[in-house]
Amino acid sequence: MIVCKLAKAVMEHEEGLNHLWIRLMPGAAAKLVRLRVLLPEGLHRHRNANGFEETAAGDILIENVSDSDVLDVVVELYTSEPAGTGAKTIVVERIADGGERSPAAVRQTVSITLLPEEEMGDAEVDPEVLRYVKSLQPDREPERNDRPERLMPPTVITIDP
Repeated sequence: MIVCKLAKAVMEHEEGLNHLWIRLMPGAAAKLVRLRVLLPEGLHRHRNANGFEETAAGDILIENVSDSDVLDVVVELYTSEPAGTGAKTIVVERIADGGERSPAAVRQTVSITLLPEEEMGDAEVDPEVLRYVKSLQPDREPERNDRPERLMPPTVITIDP
């Protein structure tokens, strides 16, 4: 079984950003699981944030999956050019290779609505997705400037005509 959650159910149709959290629930063991994210036209994604290997075609590869593993994968979704507005469907496929009783493929769909910027308003963010995405980012210490600032009083320079 696949559970998919979006950080936001809506996304700006031009220069928008969102995160898709994909959770693969325990199932049949497999030597290799291919996770395929099929996006509607105009919607793109970056490599997965969990560090799993990806093929040139964009399949996410997860090796040696046991029948009790719960696997999480996060992908960042974005639009770079105006995409059509309205409801869109994202399809996530889990394809297991080389396991006992592993089904050929399991599919899950998730809906997202692309809107113009002026219609976005305050999009509601799923706090669970937000917490998980933040947990994947390395802790960043605030930048420090170890050099003390030295403030000098202004100097008046008079130029004779």
